[in-house]
Amino acid sequence: MIQPGRYALRPATIADFEFLFALKRTGYRDHVVATYGEWDEEWQRNRFASHFDPAAVQVILLGGAAAGELIVEWEADPVYLVAIELLPELRGRGITRVDAVGDTEVTQQHSRTRPRSSASPATRRLQT
Repeated sequence: MIQPGRYALRPATIADFEFLFALKRTGYRDHVVATYGEWDEEWQRNRFASHFDPAAVQVILLGGAAAGELIVEWEADPVYLVAIELLPELRGRGITRVDAVGDTEVTQQHSRTRPRSSASPATRRLQT
């Protein structure tokens, strides 16, 4: 588990596109290659760009630097956890535990402001 105060969340912006695409690449490339036989960089980038909605994403900051992404539908009942992803070198440290990123202050801060994403409910449902 991370130490309190070591992480923060901030809204993503268009400027985060390259970081978030690289994060998706590191997280999904091996799976895509194993499933489909190849990673088509151009196709993957175009698909990511066509679905990219910075308003739906929170960037996880660790020590002030971008470390991952959090996508939650805060206003849903129950709350929907769409994605938690970290840079590979930061995985396994407890940073993405739901209790670490879902503290009361963060939840209250974002519960009325996060837009609902268009992700499939089957892929994003987390009942709290």
